Amino acid sequence: MRELDSYVAAIWEDIALEHFTLLRREGVVRFTDIGRWWFKGVEIDLVAIDEEGSDAYFIEVKWGTLSNREVKEIGKELMMKARKFPWRRTTRKEHYVIYAKDIKGSITINDVTIYTLKDVANLMDKHKPRIIKTNSN
Repeated sequence: MRELDSYVAAIWEDIALEHFTLLRREGVVRFTDIGRWWFKGVEIDLVAIDEEGSDAYFIEVKWGTLSNREVKEIGKELMMKARKFPWRRTTRKEHYVIYAKDIKGSITINDVTIYTLKDVANLMDKHKPRIIKTNSN
């Protein structure tokens, strides 16, 4: 149990990627490409772009319970990193997303969408395969 947080932190990005892909299926977001991005010491956990439109999603993934101050700091840093991303830099519409295990209290930050473990679990539960029991004779 002591190692659980370390283990989950390592795969939380993959879980966020899967969740964000389900958001596309739901019509919440639109993108044609998604993946990790880094360049000259700047790393963004996930970037999703819509080649057919002009939306760019910049996504930071943190496994922890974040305070209002931490969310603001992460959001600011993410916005700074996004400036380095070259795709349609002057014409794109930027969206910022933070994934966190949980948040302390109610946090509302303009231009930043926050998804918690609970949000992820709810959407993944909706899309999990249903097992149908049949009576075979």
